[in-house]
Formats: sequence, C-alpha cells, structure tokens
Amino acid sequence: MNPANWKPPRDLTSWFFDLAGNSTSPEAKGARSLAILVTWSLWCERNRRIFNDEVKTPSRIIEEIKDGFVSRLVQNTWAF
Repeated sequence: MNPANWKPPRDLTSWFFDLAGNSTSPEAKGARSLAILVTWSLWCERNRRIFNDEVKTPSRIIEEIKDGFVSRLVQNTWAF
C-alpha cells in the first residue's frame, strides 16, 4: 500500500474498480463506499463554491468526509 508504488489510473472508472475490483468482501464494499463519499463530497464543495460563492477550507472538507464515513459506518446506513 505504499503510495510510491501506485500507478496512475487511465480514467476515473478504472480507478474506482481498481480499488476493489468486483469483490463482494466487506473491505471491498467499504473501499468503494469511501470512494463514492469522497467524490460526492468534492462535487458538493465544487457546487457550493460555484453557485453559492461559499468556500470551506480543505481541512474542514476532510473532517466532514471523515465524520460522514464514521457516521455511516456506525449506523450501517450506506445507500450506495
């Protein structure tokens, strides 16, 4: 899992499936869910900046992603 050994993906779809392939293991499902949560959070922040002229700090965005992941993990409310 050393990032220095990671190969850049060809595209977003490749990156997403490289996370866990088509495995149904809990770890693979968790990796895919986290990828969706991060992507969704960044998309929402982009829209907030463009349409509402509001900006959150990168550290705040990361904290919200962490909080969202932990909350869904604890409550087992993944809707993906």
